[in-house]
Amino acid sequence: MNPTEVFRRARDFLIAHRTDYEGACRGFEWPRPERFNWALDWFDCIARGNTSTALRIVGDGGRDAQLTFDELRRRSNFLAAQLRSLGIVRGDRVLLMLGNVPALWELTLACMKLGCPIIPTTTLLMPVDLQDRVERGGARVVIADPTLADRFEAAAGTALRVLIRDTRPGWHTSPNQAPGMISIPARRRSRPIPCFCISLPAPLRNPSSSCKRTRAIPSGICQQCIGSACGRATGI
Repeated sequence: MNPTEVFRRARDFLIAHRTDYEGACRGFEWPRPERFNWALDWFDCIARGNTSTALRIVGDGGRDAQLTFDELRRRSNFLAAQLRSLGIVRGDRVLLMLGNVPALWELTLACMKLGCPIIPTTTLLMPVDLQDRVERGGARVVIADPTLADRFEAAAGTALRVLIRDTRPGWHTSPNQAPGMISIPARRRSRPIPCFCISLPAPLRNPSSSCKRTRAIPSGICQQCIGSACGRATGI
């Protein structure tokens, strides 16, 4: 049984027992495939050709951004290939400092596909805090909105700098996807690596507990998939 089927079987079991808590606890087993990349082995499989809405962001000023599952798949594949063309390789840690915009979710998938640990960063941080996060997190890459780029002038160190739009000296720009341009990143290897690296407050810092590895099945993501499937049919 391949990793996708293993994950699907566990998810389908929880859906079937969603009103039977005791039965779910007795019979559920966490899927533990030898190799598993959620973005490649699950998301891409259920997203290919799926025109249902996967992401909708509504904001001030009438902003309403929507992407289908297949659009997210293609866009994240393109961004993964673009990051790889800049020299980013598996294991490089990527600091993401973006608001709630489509690029945040596209790049999260792209980094997962490349096997690059993500350092999620709130847009509230100032240069001193950013410098600490870059150095302590070992960030090889910084990706930010152009409105936040000034904060990294003295904080990014030698990290590769990428903007999600516009241009700026010393920064690369993530391009928009050309029509029909779909690039698939290299497949994952067996060695497990962290998926997310979370920066903890000073009294709570503990390197051994600050990373989530890709071998574990993220329960939040599993719950998200189940919730989607219990709503309306989306092809998941």
